[in-house]
Amino acid sequence: NGFIHVPVHLLDDGVYDADKTVRFQLLNPTNGAVLLNDTFLLTIVNTDPPPPAVMRFVYTTDTVLESAGAVMVVAEVNNPSNVPMSYIIARNDALSTATIVTDYTFQNAPFTHGQGIFYDTVYYHIIDDQLIEPTETVVMNLLPVSSNAILGVDSIYTGYILDNDTLTVSFNGAGYSYVEGDTM
Repeated sequence: NGFIHVPVHLLDDGVYDADKTVRFQLLNPTNGAVLLNDTFLLTIVNTDPPPPAVMRFVYTTDTVLESAGAVMVVAEVNNPSNVPMSYIIARNDALSTATIVTDYTFQNAPFTHGQGIFYDTVYYHIIDDQLIEPTETVVMNLLPVSSNAILGVDSIYTGYILDNDTLTVSFNGAGYSYVEGDTM
């Protein structure tokens, strides 16, 4: 009735992956030995943290006329783990030269995803006014809400709004006649 200790050394690979199961089996007993419990299962539990979800804008710039109406903005999320993540597509009033409500409208948009690659679409709506203005910008940021979400390289979107209004200058009347020396 002897026992043999077989050490199994587990190495931490630093990679998040599923738990693994190793099956040990005793085979070919000798000298009349009988195998009763010939199989042993060892589960190696992964203790590495899941990789973070990465967020980015698909297109970081767009240029449209003031009469464009709705402008589409698309964000991509790559979440390689099964841990849900959340983020917000948010306007950045500090960096935008266009003014919310008078030049455009947009509500910050929250999203939550599980594992996979996702594309989230939002729209901001340009207000076509009759004012002559310089080119204005709408700036948006991706804001991670979950601790397992990080920003990708393209985490700022800038939309350029080109004014479509023109200044009209004209003379009042078809023409006038004045005598030399008179004051108009």
